[in-house]
Amino acid sequence: MLGASVPPNVYPSVTDRAISFVHDGTVLSTAVVCPGYAFDQFGSTGPRFSPDKHWVLIDVRGPFTPGDVPRTEAIVQVTTGAIVFAPNFPTYLGVPATVQPIAWASGERATLAYPGGRSATLHDPPPRPIPALRCVPGSVAPAPLATPQPAPTATPYSF
Repeated sequence: MLGASVPPNVYPSVTDRAISFVHDGTVLSTAVVCPGYAFDQFGSTGPRFSPDKHWVLIDVRGPFTPGDVPRTEAIVQVTTGAIVFAPNFPTYLGVPATVQPIAWASGERATLAYPGGRSATLHDPPPRPIPALRCVPGSVAPAPLATPQPAPTATPYSF
């Protein structure tokens, strides 16, 4: 992230509900999902850091609405632990949402590779502050957030 320093030897400490980012035994931040949700698809390499190590790309099991979707992509900010789920990518990260798997593109910046050869770079810092995840007691669904209008300085993506 611009203006924030991420040590080169950060590693994730992962459970199904939380990811902590650790450097030399010190926790930099922690991301936690609501009850009923779980971080998923770590694979053999664990959560996937962006090339600049400022973001982590990971799947989260739901259910997500609308449509009771069982899984979605999430991006976690390493320095703060803030989580952005795929439907909110355009609003908070300035990149398109997708229902298909995405990956990090090679390079020094946090660029996502989409199906079909398209790519988009996360705005860093994000065009809007990433809100804290709110859980509704007695429900497995995160509290719905109002969909704000894009920031006037946000750059629209071209696809």
